[in-house]
Amino acid sequence: MAELIAKNNAKKLISDYEKEIKCLKQSVEKYFHVFYMSPNAIALLKADETFAEVNPSFTLMSGFTKEEAIGKSVADLGGWVHLEDRQKILQMLSENNKIHTLELPFYTKNGEIIQAQLIIQKGILHEQICYLTIVRDISMQVAAKALQKKQEEALLISHNKLSTAATLANIGPWEYDTIKEHFEFCDEFYALFGTNSVREGKFMRFDEYMREFVHPEDVWMLAGDKELLSRSKHEKAIIPNDIIHRIIRRDGTIRTVLVRRRLIIDDKGNTIKAYGTNQDITERIRIEEERQQQAEAIKCMAYYDSLTGLPNKNNLNEWLALQMKEPEAASRVGTVFFVDLDQLKLINDAYGHNFGDKVIVTASTRIALSAGEKFFIARVGGDEFVAVVQGKLTNEQVKGIAKKIIRNLGKRQEHVGISIHITASIGIAKYPEDGSTVEEILKNAENAMYKAKKQGRNGYKFYSKELQYEAYTDLRLIEGLRYAIERKELSLVYQPQILLPQKTVKGVEALLRWNSREYGNVSPARFIPLAEQAGVINSIGKWVLQEACSFAARLAENGYADVRVAVNISARQVASGDFVRTLCNAVKTAGILPKQLEIEITESLLMDSLDEAISKLNKSKKLGFNLALDDFGTGYSSLTYLRKLPVETIKIDKSFIDMIDSDVPGAKMIGAIINMANAINMTVVAEGVETESQLAYLVKEGCSCVQGYFFSKPLKEQDAYKFIQTYNKGL
Repeated sequence: MAELIAKNNAKKLISDYEKEIKCLKQSVEKYFHVFYMSPNAIALLKADETFAEVNPSFTLMSGFTKEEAIGKSVADLGGWVHLEDRQKILQMLSENNKIHTLELPFYTKNGEIIQAQLIIQKGILHEQICYLTIVRDISMQVAAKALQKKQEEALLISHNKLSTAATLANIGPWEYDTIKEHFEFCDEFYALFGTNSVREGKFMRFDEYMREFVHPEDVWMLAGDKELLSRSKHEKAIIPNDIIHRIIRRDGTIRTVLVRRRLIIDDKGNTIKAYGTNQDITERIRIEEERQQQAEAIKCMAYYDSLTGLPNKNNLNEWLALQMKEPEAASRVGTVFFVDLDQLKLINDAYGHNFGDKVIVTASTRIALSAGEKFFIARVGGDEFVAVVQGKLTNEQVKGIAKKIIRNLGKRQEHVGISIHITASIGIAKYPEDGSTVEEILKNAENAMYKAKKQGRNGYKFYSKELQYEAYTDLRLIEGLRYAIERKELSLVYQPQILLPQKTVKGVEALLRWNSREYGNVSPARFIPLAEQAGVINSIGKWVLQEACSFAARLAENGYADVRVAVNISARQVASGDFVRTLCNAVKTAGILPKQLEIEITESLLMDSLDEAISKLNKSKKLGFNLALDDFGTGYSSLTYLRKLPVETIKIDKSFIDMIDSDVPGAKMIGAIINMANAINMTVVAEGVETESQLAYLVKEGCSCVQGYFFSKPLKEQDAYKFIQTYNKGL
């Protein structure tokens, strides 16, 4: 029995041992699978922190072989990136029976850094302290988190930038939910309205937005937007037109916004979302309005006369160019009136430019009234206007318009208590017959105006081809005048002045002659105005002075120092700054006295610049020069200014002398002039005496001196000298 029990006990012990062996084998297999087959790195560390065992994943992760790792510590392998991580681990392991998890970096064998999650627990193995450590490579997760964080930071920066940009650009974004049928507004949007989302709420229905913020007068502009933003079907994606309307901010101010919308359409054509922006463009509109105003002002300055408000020359040129290119032949026909005010310079000199401006403004109004609404009228110069009418006019109609302009301009003007009358000269040219281009037609009309001015002013003149030829000839004559002195083409002749009643030679008048190589003998009446126009009169005038003074010197050498040589002086010569000095230099060079020279000035010269002329003439008078007023009676105000002038001689124009034989009232006027001159102790010289009856009348009326063909035509120097010898031989 005892033996049987023993056998049974032995069998049980064997069975239990086999079970334990089996369980142990299973445990070893599980440990093998867990330890060696785990994708995570596992290491068993002794109490001295050296590796007791490592699995293949550890060697794969760290780069160290099992043999290189066993018996070495992490520090021995150079794995610590931060040495303070070891102290942190030891501190945690001092807490028994606790699993610790932390993240820290390690160096691999090749120097790379892996971000690892470390799971570690302190334990007892074979009655010795050990540390079971599981290491997971989380480098990718860490990198992904870093990237995500960077993206989030970049997104935040981008949002802040967009928010700042939106604020700076006064842009407020919004969304519209077509399902919930309300707007979603952010603070950038509400900033346009002077409020915020805390006060207003993040969401707002369409009708509420219209009521709260849209200007009542502009609500109609957004009336169709509610339907547009609804879930209605669209055949294709559309981009709604922008809308500009006014809003009312919470502080009550009114601003203008630009609204832009974009619809998100699904495959079925339904609107599923709408995005948009409101931009405050109030300042932009203001700046644009100012820019347009400035552009208009610049255009006005470029195309309109600032004084009269009429179109200027640029405007005229462009308008006329368009008219002359009209497709309809009848529209390409027109008439140009070139109007020049005759006395504006005199008015400016007498009363000042402000007064002259008033005269110009009045003249512009009268020209416009005379011409009518169909005319295009422009101011093209200081005292020049152009009036253009389209359509064919007869010459009689054109004359009627010209006369009406002259008549209305000639009416009395009154400004600041001063009454004034002006006249005008008008040149007329028709296009296309008188010119097919703007430049040509205006030039020809202007040439006709100059012809009207030459013919006595206060009249009109039609353009003709003869005028064009005359203008061309004038240009060639001017060119010849520039070289006349150099080519020795100029000469002087002298017409004796006979003292009455003795009939002796008192003096001679030096008269300029020009024998051109190209044009032969040119009349002084033709070339002297051209010399003044071209600005060569000063150089010619100096030459005349020198030649006349030389003749006076030769007369003195032969005993005729009391015979004066009279020289005509132009307005330009008197206006020059060196006029008095030029006179002095001429007599000094010739070696004569100033009293041997007589300076003849015209009344028109005095009228053009009275005060300046009188000042220079007074200086000349004090130096001993004799002064004579030529062409007396042909101007406008001779008697008014005569007593102010330092002249001692007046010369009655030939046009008056011609009246003696045919015009009794005119002859009486000559007698009145002579009596007036004698009363103020002035010498009178009658020009152009050609008949005995004329001479007899002048002697009877007490005329001091005469010159004219009755005694002698203008003579060359030698002939003039002989004439003087003959008449003055008894002296």
